[in-house]
Amino acid sequence: MVICEVGETLGGAEEQAAGSYGYIGFLLTAAIVWGCTNPFIRQGSRANSAKSISEIQKRQFASCGVWWWIWRNVCKLGSFMGTWQVFLPFVINQCGSVFFWMGLAHAPLRFAVPFTNALTFLFTTLTGAFLGETISRKHLCGMILVLTGIYFCTNDG
Repeated sequence: MVICEVGETLGGAEEQAAGSYGYIGFLLTAAIVWGCTNPFIRQGSRANSAKSISEIQKRQFASCGVWWWIWRNVCKLGSFMGTWQVFLPFVINQCGSVFFWMGLAHAPLRFAVPFTNALTFLFTTLTGAFLGETISRKHLCGMILVLTGIYFCTNDG
């Protein structure tokens, strides 16, 4: 039950109407956080990709098969997480997951996932453009279609 300011309680349809769209703020925040950190993670990964495993290490572990694959990925993970250009945006990105789960607790699943993913794409494109990445006509067309889809998904009428 929701308690009103004057001490009355709401039940049933009134309670549902009072908190029915509060989850949109959580989902929107998750989309913004995810979308704005994705280009930074991409840039940090590109800058860090030059630091790879040496050729000597590759030759030493090449005959090990699965162990080589595990060793290579552990080294890559350690290398990526050891630089702040990747680690900081990654941690902030994971904080967006908290908002997503908070919104998901109250939102219908058929709405929450497409809404958040579509807006994440939109904010990733806009943040990438802000950082100097080029936006093609296909990107613009995609953003318009995403916004149109969100409108139709969220419009009750």
